[in-house]
Amino acid sequence: MAPRKAAPHIFVPPEHCLEWNGDFSGIPFPGIEVRIVGPDRADLPLGEQGEEASRGPHQFVGYLNEPERTARALDDEGWFYSGDLGFMDEQGRIRINGRKKEIIIRGGENICASEIDEDLIGCPGLEETATIGMPDERLGERICTFAVPTDERRPTVADVTAYLAEKHVAKRLWPERMEYIDVIPKTATGKIRRHELSEELARRMAQE
Repeated sequence: MAPRKAAPHIFVPPEHCLEWNGDFSGIPFPGIEVRIVGPDRADLPLGEQGEEASRGPHQFVGYLNEPERTARALDDEGWFYSGDLGFMDEQGRIRINGRKKEIIIRGGENICASEIDEDLIGCPGLEETATIGMPDERLGERICTFAVPTDERRPTVADVTAYLAEKHVAKRLWPERMEYIDVIPKTATGKIRRHELSEELARRMAQE
């Protein structure tokens, strides 16, 4: 697994594929170092979510003619800051949960939008979802999920949160607003255009 600026640097050993069952993204290849860091780029405790950083022969040397962008991604010690969010456990296993730009900051807590979408897979009445932050005066942001319905019935927030409760998903990951759309906007490579959903939400909220 790797961002586009680096070759694969973590992997799941074949003998652990069934055991881990998708719970972990992998462990570092030999010769590659991986850290999980906070906003100040200091190491975080095991199990705590932060930005993944790696160092080794797998990575690029910088962006062509973009020194400022390169300086943000690479430090003087050769660490590449991927923009991926995840954690490392006591066995050195790494789980990548999403991207920094997908983070919803609710009441000072960082919540990964893609993690919510993953939890909603299989929810009755929802074909596909894309979660974003919704502006809120008190908390900064709340959780809003856009969804493509499977039929005319559109599950309510109560329906969706009941499903998540049955799966024992933490309450902090429950959507607080549901919006429905015909198609989730995506890039040519299949990445969700969350900024377009934010613009659509702003239009809908302005009409309320």
